[in-house]
Amino acid sequence: MLKVLADQFQTRYLVREEMNADPEAVNAVPRPLAVEHRIMPLEMRAGILVIALSNPLDTWSVQVLQDRLRLQEVEFVIAKQEDILSSIHKYYGDRDLNGNGSS
Repeated sequence: MLKVLADQFQTRYLVREEMNADPEAVNAVPRPLAVEHRIMPLEMRAGILVIALSNPLDTWSVQVLQDRLRLQEVEFVIAKQEDILSSIHKYYGDRDLNGNGSS
């Protein structure tokens, strides 16, 4: 289903192993914001943030990121929510989704 959505939105579908995040993108998005909106920042280039999300119809989260981080644009790729959450743990540290625990 997500692959079909990626085709419809003319974007890529990524699996966990393909989600390699640029440290600049990870540092640009605070962990609580990534967790709250279930997104994984992947790349930052010339004021454009590329994120992975599981629901391409979630334009509200994209707009919040753009506004809070004062970005020119937010582009997205599509991934399974569990792959996004796994990547959040990998890149932001070993804490639960409420921000509890050690990093």
